[in-house]
Amino acid sequence: MSSITRVDDALDDISPALRRFLAHRSGVLAQRLSLAEPAWRVWGHAQLFDSAPRLRELGDSGVELREGLDYDGARDRGSREQLGQFFTPPALADLLVGIAGVDAHSSATVLDPACGAGSVLLGVCRARFAAGATIADVLGSVEGWDRDELAAWTCRAELVAWALDHAREGSAAPAPLEIHGGVDALQVHGRPAEALREKVAAVVTNPPYLEAKRMRRAEPGLRERLRERFDQLSGAFDLYMAFCWLALDLVGDDGRIGLLLPNKVLQGRYAAGLRHALLPRLTRIADLSRMKPRPFPGTGVYPILLGASAGPVSGPILTRRVDAPADLARDEWSELDRELPQRVGGEVPLFVPFRRTMDLLVSAFDGPRLGEVASVASTCSFHRKGLRERFVARARPRADGYPYLGGLSRARRTEVAPFQVRWEGFHIHYDQRALKEEHRNPLPNLERTFLRPKIIFCQHGLRVRPVADAEGVWVTKDTYPVAWPNDPAWSLHKLLAVMASTPFTALYNTVYQGIVVGGETYHYLPAFLRPIPVPHAGHPAMDRAAWLAAELSAADGAVDPDAWADLDRAVCAAWGFDEGARQRMADVHLRRVGAESPS
Repeated sequence: MSSITRVDDALDDISPALRRFLAHRSGVLAQRLSLAEPAWRVWGHAQLFDSAPRLRELGDSGVELREGLDYDGARDRGSREQLGQFFTPPALADLLVGIAGVDAHSSATVLDPACGAGSVLLGVCRARFAAGATIADVLGSVEGWDRDELAAWTCRAELVAWALDHAREGSAAPAPLEIHGGVDALQVHGRPAEALREKVAAVVTNPPYLEAKRMRRAEPGLRERLRERFDQLSGAFDLYMAFCWLALDLVGDDGRIGLLLPNKVLQGRYAAGLRHALLPRLTRIADLSRMKPRPFPGTGVYPILLGASAGPVSGPILTRRVDAPADLARDEWSELDRELPQRVGGEVPLFVPFRRTMDLLVSAFDGPRLGEVASVASTCSFHRKGLRERFVARARPRADGYPYLGGLSRARRTEVAPFQVRWEGFHIHYDQRALKEEHRNPLPNLERTFLRPKIIFCQHGLRVRPVADAEGVWVTKDTYPVAWPNDPAWSLHKLLAVMASTPFTALYNTVYQGIVVGGETYHYLPAFLRPIPVPHAGHPAMDRAAWLAAELSAADGAVDPDAWADLDRAVCAAWGFDEGARQRMADVHLRRVGAESPS
């Protein structure tokens, strides 16, 4: 691969803001190099301008840069979405390098296969230089690739600027930089990949984030090519998954991996194979999904950082939460039993426990699971715009009309609260034949799903909010999934009592805390609920809990907080939790986020 390729060609179709940024950056660096020692001046020009004369000419234009503008901010939105680029803030880059466990004293090569403007590789340089390595050794130990020619040039520029900042008088200039633009890391295989395996000791990267549903629009045929290249990919995978498998493929037996990823990777079904592969090798997880201000503002990306070894490791996984920028520099970690995700079962979710409650909840995973005693199902989903309005209305249809929860598609107030239904008055015309045959929109079986005693709960919320439909009256939109007991030992109201309890929400929010919207609102999804522990139905306290659940369900008006608290204590007793444990769980999982709490 040539050191600089096609950079000048990439200048033909860029935004004015990016042109200004590149002109200013190249001009500043050209000025700095003119004042550098001869060996450094020759080296710097070779890295930046010898193969990019048009970029050098841009630098002579004397463009003034708007304060604070960088490569990330200068790109047009379309190119950013096309490539899935979300560049790493320096503080996150430093944390990622530390989590990866890259030996600061080592000169072994660290590869970033999606280097962007270079923040992660600069983090490696800072760590190794602070440990006493020379500039030449530091720059000789990093390698970066990126599909974006101009991002790769910017990475080179940042490394040159860093070297000039730290060069000592009379020191020798480094070897040529191994930063390559126009390289699609996901297409590098065969002999080049084999050579890289002998060279690369660590892969540390923030890979492109391009969702499955956007990949086909961004690049037709990309998903199919990636499946051919990585047979581990499955389901509706996002682009970053291919980079994860690439990292595992490239590092040797003693190598290290550092990944900055969306938190969906901790629980998403399409990432289950990766979690199985990573779990024996995982060393650290840092959860930044609740960090405020958000590391990637204006996006739906809630990041986590993973550190792993190329081979199996022993001992616990170190975990931490980062809630504010000040937390990034703190070296505070908790221990997570490596076997606990396997005990959870299901798709083997990875998670960062809440430090104050994890010790309480571990024992619950020795008991039965919700999926063993109950069925949990999704409900009506209208796949095409306008269908809901055709089949749902306030007026009751003449035939096949049923009371419907979820009639207001954008309703802010929920129709399902703990123990109560707050119906907005909508009905659904439940014509399964028309929806399936005419609109290719199948609905759940009416009798098996809706016309039966069941629990209805909210898919979104700060806690699980269930209500009993003892008569089988309601049909519900997909935002209100349903559940019903399938074990004779479990009555409808026993199930209601457990789902309405503090420990049930605490367990779900511990295991699936990555499933968040807006930082704090959870998705309570049927597939993820099934592995959640429940107490034994035969415990004497469960009879009282069921009785209280029935009383609360039958009451008119507001829920009696004392009765709900008594129900909560009864369910806690069945689990073996005392009042102190109940209050601690409520503080961490309910009151902290402003959720309704039995008190």
